Amino acid sequence: MSGTDTRASSAASPAVRTTVMRIVFAWKKAQRFEASTLSLSAFVCELFASVSPKARNNAKMEIRSATPLVEPSKPCSP
Repeated sequence: MSGTDTRASSAASPAVRTTVMRIVFAWKKAQRFEASTLSLSAFVCELFASVSPKARNNAKMEIRSATPLVEPSKPCSP
């Protein structure tokens, strides 16, 4: 490999750096959303402590199936 090839491969173009940074930021945003969703799910499931195991499992399944339907950019209105 020549010296020119080494320099060309070690320096990414601004477009590539921008794309990579957007991917990283999107990944981090998804991680934070997932963490907040899991935390909320745990809180809601604590409220079901006095509910029968069958009802608790049904509620958990409903929460999990409804979570993807909530758009992360729009907060739920009370």
